[in-house]
Amino acid sequence: MTLTHWAWLFTLAALLHNLEEALWLPAWSRRQRRYPQLDARAFAIASGLVSLFFIASSLGLALQMGLALAMAVNALAHCAVTLLQRAYMPGAASGLLLIFPFAGGLLAKGWRDGALQSAWPTALIIAAASLALIPFLLRAGEIAGKCLFRISNE
Repeated sequence: MTLTHWAWLFTLAALLHNLEEALWLPAWSRRQRRYPQLDARAFAIASGLVSLFFIASSLGLALQMGLALAMAVNALAHCAVTLLQRAYMPGAASGLLLIFPFAGGLLAKGWRDGALQSAWPTALIIAAASLALIPFLLRAGEIAGKCLFRISNE
């Protein structure tokens, strides 16, 4: 498989992971005491923004590899919370079954082809920035949700 194929498979895996989170993570968060409460509409908007970013990112290798690293860390967090709480956290299944194999495949292919060696500093910066942006994306989704709700009620 080519690097492009791995990039698109990873993008599809990330979109499915975001869908799983958008459908079930807000309700899960309302049952948890240790985690912030997520508004379903705001989370869906934020998840949609992230999904659009993933589709656009498939055009840039360093960006795609950075997102693969960030999503692997995100998936690892879902799996860790599931194990620590002994209760399923939405996103763990798609992380384990989709993100790990396709992010790993993309990164491994990039390494074998020599692309990751030149892109790794940028990929690490993108991974860190992506994870740091999560609270801001959630806030943007919350604001956009309020605006859209206000418009739909007029």
